[in-house]
Amino acid sequence: MLSFIVILFISFFTVAKYTNNFVVTFDIKIIQNDYSWRGELFYSSSKIFKEKTKRSIRYKSLKNEYQKIEININNIYNINAIRLDPLLANGTVEIKNFFIKYKDQKYKVDFSKIEQQNDNNNIAIIAQSSGHIVLECVGDDPYIELVDNINFNIMSQQYISSSLFLTLILYLLLLITLWLVKLFTFEYGVLVSLLIIYTWYTLLFSTWEIAYKLILAFSIASVLVTIRNGFMRKIDYFKGMFSFLLIYFLMSYASIFLSSHVANLSFLNSKVLYIIASCFIPIGFYNLKNINTIFFKTTLTFLVITTAFFIILLNSQLVIINDISIFNFIMHRSNWTQKNYIFWYIILTFGTLSFYKFKERNDFITILVIFSLAYYAIFNSYSQSAALALVVATIVYLVLSLATFRKVHLNIFIWILTLSLIFTPLLSSLIDLAQYHPRLVDRDALYYTATALIKEHWFFGYGFGSTLHLHTSEFINISNLSAPHVERFDGGHPHNISLLFWLEFGVFGAAFLGYYVHKLLKLIVDKTQNRNNQPALFAMIISFIVITSLSWSIWYPQVLLTYAFFGVMLVLSMNTEETKHRASNECKI
Repeated sequence: MLSFIVILFISFFTVAKYTNNFVVTFDIKIIQNDYSWRGELFYSSSKIFKEKTKRSIRYKSLKNEYQKIEININNIYNINAIRLDPLLANGTVEIKNFFIKYKDQKYKVDFSKIEQQNDNNNIAIIAQSSGHIVLECVGDDPYIELVDNINFNIMSQQYISSSLFLTLILYLLLLITLWLVKLFTFEYGVLVSLLIIYTWYTLLFSTWEIAYKLILAFSIASVLVTIRNGFMRKIDYFKGMFSFLLIYFLMSYASIFLSSHVANLSFLNSKVLYIIASCFIPIGFYNLKNINTIFFKTTLTFLVITTAFFIILLNSQLVIINDISIFNFIMHRSNWTQKNYIFWYIILTFGTLSFYKFKERNDFITILVIFSLAYYAIFNSYSQSAALALVVATIVYLVLSLATFRKVHLNIFIWILTLSLIFTPLLSSLIDLAQYHPRLVDRDALYYTATALIKEHWFFGYGFGSTLHLHTSEFINISNLSAPHVERFDGGHPHNISLLFWLEFGVFGAAFLGYYVHKLLKLIVDKTQNRNNQPALFAMIISFIVITSLSWSIWYPQVLLTYAFFGVMLVLSMNTEETKHRASNECKI
């Protein structure tokens, strides 16, 4: 009992340390500078500024325009001094709206109280008022001390509630870990740890710096599990992965030399290792030997329910998590990071449901609970593409659960789905999405523009990574477009995976995507025909197709992780092999 109390206290203080940070925000205008578009902000509790207690600031190359800067500092309970190096070279800047936020306290710097700096600072005050200040940097290492004697070490009620909730979750996870170590094998402990770590990464630390490291760490852990389970049990996965990667990289490198000048060879080289590593992550979950379905069913159910509650509390603002810093990695929370965990939550939901039998009473009650939480969580969140994915996938799940389809009819459905992916540019030019919902106006215009670009270079495409720098005005006349979106792809991609493959690889990319989607769907039909897991697996795939048809790109590390764990849930869900019970009132089609 004493050990559990110790764990509880450790959990609370760990959470308290990593939930509320010291945040500095200000607006800066670069009036004149020699060469540096960088600055630094130092912080200290003793007026001694060191290299370890600073944050680098990078500005956009904009002159005479204000740009908003937000700096998240590690969790320090008492900062007494702030020093700003606005530029690292000679120049003139104007600063306004300088705020410091610590937990629930917010402090605005009064520039009128800043005294004229001495010569040692290499900075001069040109003009100042309470709201703004103009500074001239006149020598090496120019800096100004902005704040003195600040202490915002006050814990708010909101902060305490957030810490207590996260403490409870962390405490439960620690107890489950102890349970895993005691009752189950090394392989099970590793695999479940990957699922738990990835889930909490999406909720708390969804930043690309950590994503790169997680891709490598997860792939190594999954390979270790594979070694212990035996490579021969995974031989089918290795063959499929090898052929996929070989064709994909041949196509990618060929596109650099056969397509337009906007193809990006250095970008491709920087992604090769992580694309390969992400393909290794699902292998540890594939074709598990003597799988304990009760264990995975229980673990996934716990994970999906606690994730749902956490999302609901975030949406209702009963729990608020500010920017979180851990090991100097900082996640700036935004709508995009919310999409990251919402999309994973949908995949996790249907992966969990694959372990349940729709027509058994106890399982049916749990299914209702999971669906209720999912709908409440997602429909109160930002992403409407996630809401649409959930609705469409639910329909597929219910239809396949209530009726038994012959393989021939499922194959027809697969062909329709495959062809619709391949001919997405044709469909996007014929269907006016804007008439269905106001939020689809931008998507409709973006797809229209992408389709126009595809028509110009439909055979070879524009090359790997081209959408990051693809300007429509270089290739087509903007005035000829009846619904142009912008002169480039905002966010670096067309928000549709089929259009992305068309744009970057041309007809070969579309054929590649269609072939492997068709092959995956055929594999699932063959492995799950008349099995309890088939409805959830098809629902998971349909939800993912909807999501990737309306939103994400494929090159960002956070997205690569989501693709990898989509694969994890697919191969894990295919391990269940119980035959579907056929009631007398089933509809056989």
